[in-house]
Amino acid sequence: MIYVDNAFIKFGSMTMCHMFGDTIEELHAFAEKLGIKRIWFQPKSWPHYDVSLSKRAMAITLGAKKVDELEHARMRLWMKKERM
Repeated sequence: MIYVDNAFIKFGSMTMCHMFGDTIEELHAFAEKLGIKRIWFQPKSWPHYDVSLSKRAMAITLGAKKVDELEHARMRLWMKKERM
């Protein structure tokens, strides 16, 4: 499953959110469908892509699940434990 949060972080003139998945392979494949370059993958803090609002909307149309801040935080903790 792929997820998009509701972070809505300002980045210059854009507003960005996070896209992440149950597996990194699934995340990369989904990002490719959206035309997101692999170089934009952010593995260090936790595996995710920052996506614009338009890419977020495309992701939702393609089946990504919207998550709120609490669900996002729980998933990040789970991902960190899985990586250790």
